[in-house]
Amino acid sequence: VARARQVFPIKDSKPEIITQNFLRQLGIDFFAHKYINIKHDYQCDILIPSMNLIIEVDGDYWHGNTDNPRYKILNGSQIKQREEDNLRTKELIEKGFKVLRLWESDIRKMTLNDFIEKIKPFDKI
Repeated sequence: VARARQVFPIKDSKPEIITQNFLRQLGIDFFAHKYINIKHDYQCDILIPSMNLIIEVDGDYWHGNTDNPRYKILNGSQIKQREEDNLRTKELIEKGFKVLRLWESDIRKMTLNDFIEKIKPFDKI
């Protein structure tokens, strides 16, 4: 599958960069935009092989963060994206992965200690 070898996006988002920098600070090896072969295959945002953990950095608008007051009422594409996110999360878990979804707005105000608390349940640091 040619698409499996292509890397999207070309440029990481700021929340992805923040998350990647937290992992670097903690000395945790990861892959960014790794192709995952599940029924609804795609490229995950971050894969941490040592924890068998996938971190998804979800944009508030694109993924429909209803905790954000700006997106209390979702449009059709946001609803569809949330359904797809839930389906992929379910498929990843069935395949043996652990999944951590982080909202963009949470990452933007997150400290390294906040991040440690988020990933602590998935591995000992």
